[in-house]
Amino acid sequence: MEPRSGSDIIKKTLTLHFGDKDYEVPVLRMLAAAKWRQDYFARTKDVSASMMVENMNDKGQLSKAIGSALTGALLAFPEKIPELVFSYAPALPKEEVMEAAYDQELSHAFAQIWQVAFAPFLESLGTMLQMQRASASRSDLSGNLN
Repeated sequence: MEPRSGSDIIKKTLTLHFGDKDYEVPVLRMLAAAKWRQDYFARTKDVSASMMVENMNDKGQLSKAIGSALTGALLAFPEKIPELVFSYAPALPKEEVMEAAYDQELSHAFAQIWQVAFAPFLESLGTMLQMQRASASRSDLSGNLN
């Protein structure tokens, strides 16, 4: 058996399931994916802004503010999920999918998209943080030896 190349291993399509149909969606290439991530942050900033809590000194007020922020975010975010799925995959037949899809299917499709759009960077960030911690530990150790 021949070894697989890196190109064979990289996920190039997503299979999104809505209703009783599967749809093949190409994974966006680097520049298009970067544009989609910008779109993601633009479309979700109002949701994250609703999560901001001010006046953290009064515990009663803090509890009310958190409850209100969570309610606002929970009401707004589900409506963003189809927008984000269709902005990533504009070739999907929107009316057909919206007619057939369940909420869970759209949420699962969004999770698949999020995975290819953000997970590689989160893994790299984790590696970088581990390297920084290791470097800091070595610096602390060498400082203690001097």
